[in-house]
Amino acid sequence: MRVIRQFFRLLRNTLFHREQRTGSILVKPHRVSTPLMPSVSVDAGIWLDQARTCSGIGEWKRARDCATKAIEINPTLVEAYEIRAVAFRVMGELDCAIKDYSSVVEIDPQQGDAWMFRGACKTQKASRHGRHEAINILNDAHSDYKRACELMPDNERAAGALLELEICASKYREAVGTAGSWWHRVRTVDDKLVFAWLGGIAFILAGKPSQKWVHFQDFLESEPAKLNPREWSLAEMNGKIAELSKMVSEGRIEEQRLSEVRNVHRLFLSHFSGDGPVIQQ
Repeated sequence: MRVIRQFFRLLRNTLFHREQRTGSILVKPHRVSTPLMPSVSVDAGIWLDQARTCSGIGEWKRARDCATKAIEINPTLVEAYEIRAVAFRVMGELDCAIKDYSSVVEIDPQQGDAWMFRGACKTQKASRHGRHEAINILNDAHSDYKRACELMPDNERAAGALLELEICASKYREAVGTAGSWWHRVRTVDDKLVFAWLGGIAFILAGKPSQKWVHFQDFLESEPAKLNPREWSLAEMNGKIAELSKMVSEGRIEEQRLSEVRNVHRLFLSHFSGDGPVIQQ
């Protein structure tokens, strides 16, 4: 079942997109050549540099290993935990990623990105479990997102992650309120696409008439911007759509509503270049 965001910074202001993606979400690649691995005698800073470079070119296992070396030398190195957490998440090792983000907030409780991305990992983890266990995980993730929004009140990505969680937790009325209060505040085009996607789905699932949410669909149809494949996680929403499909087969919701959700989802996917988001399952 669900949210993200993402997406992350390379070097605080570069590796992790602070107010850029989540959720979902991930790392902005850098145009660099493959690095040589340092010798075992080097200090934490050199291992951290190697971890940054490897993450920038998508060599996640090497990024994880280099970050681990840096942490072994300096257990308080926040950025090394952040880089390793990204690597773990991309490789699907969510519990390890959650543990690393927990280390970050223990070292620096004011680190809003870590709260947000820990919530994203928990939300993605919930999509792998049954409904009862998933709800407990989502409620836990909700606390992380709330804290992230408190620490970063102008962060569009944190708000988007909260909106996605509310949809995935079937809190549709709350999701409608979040989408409505943020829609005209969002200025970044990429984030606007995310809010159009999630806002449309929230209004549809809340049973709102089409005239209430068609502007979201219109935006998705008219906006030509393209999203980087690393920009958002689809695991959570793919899980939600699978849940809705099951509800249709059981007669708990009508096919028309699912069809409308799928159409908005398809429009959002049309904005991705390449093979789409890195995290889809």
